[in-house]
Amino acid sequence: MNLGVDWEVVLVDNRSADKTVDIASRKWTELGDPAPLSIVFEEQAGLSFARKKGIASSSFDLLILCDDDNWLDEQYAQILFDIFEADQEVGACGGLGTSVTSKSIDVPQWFLKFEHQYAVGSQNTGEGEVKRDWVFGAGMGIRRDALNHIENNGFVSLLKDRTGASLSSGGDVELCYALRLAGYKIWYSPRLKFKHEIPEARLTWAYITNLMTSKGQAIDGLQPYRNAISGSIQQKAPHWIQILMFRLLKHLIATLKHLVSLGESRQSRHLSRLSSKGNLQSILKLRSRIRANYEQVFRLSENLKSSRKGESCRPLLPLDRVTHKITKRVSVDDESV
Repeated sequence: MNLGVDWEVVLVDNRSADKTVDIASRKWTELGDPAPLSIVFEEQAGLSFARKKGIASSSFDLLILCDDDNWLDEQYAQILFDIFEADQEVGACGGLGTSVTSKSIDVPQWFLKFEHQYAVGSQNTGEGEVKRDWVFGAGMGIRRDALNHIENNGFVSLLKDRTGASLSSGGDVELCYALRLAGYKIWYSPRLKFKHEIPEARLTWAYITNLMTSKGQAIDGLQPYRNAISGSIQQKAPHWIQILMFRLLKHLIATLKHLVSLGESRQSRHLSRLSSKGNLQSILKLRSRIRANYEQVFRLSENLKSSRKGESCRPLLPLDRVTHKITKRVSVDDESV
């Protein structure tokens, strides 16, 4: 890549068993070592742990999260740099993903309708702030100053992203919500193009149904942020039984809609029902954590408000501190799971 800025690649070996390190090192040498390549190892398996390791091991003030199945456009880093430079209030930025599959794979008819669940497709009506307040973790650009700001004010992720065969998710959404809560813009640009490889195993109806249930289970790590962003969060969370009753009603309505739907709409209704099922599973599993989750996000919100007023914040939990060199450069954080 011929970029007008300095850049680096941090490759995180997250207990891979496919010779990732050897292949990457050899390929980088064949390319003539276009930029510094750092290879670091993360023992604890999981997407969140790999990303955290990559960020901690990077040197520059702009970061790109590039998963092991993402192919970034040649000008991706340059365009992202320009976006962050043009508006200092942008905390995170996402791009336009295009699915890539083997020519021998028959892509199911339903895939195009639900491609968004695979971090593929447009994320906004055009370039600008994202109305839903989050972008895909795949290809996400992050301003390190913004990340440091929320961490210094007590941000600790409530969610764990995918680990092994688990389809748990939501860490990227939670990060965007925390940045939004701090007053940063969450941006989208269709000029940021990347390809997302979708293997055959993920193009089954069984996979997407499991995926939707798992996504539904992330609700109790995300709902406190949604309430905080809308200004309706309170330190004392609703009792879990109140939440359970509401979700039971929601699941019943989703089930009834699924039963009376026909044709293609029946597929959408089915996935909505599975998402509400995941919501129910979450409250039953995490009912003892609901109050703590709300209190943590409430305190984060208060700390961020205090920081804007120049007051000292009250820490939530001990955080690992990493001192970073701040320069006008770009780090690409690649991970292998």
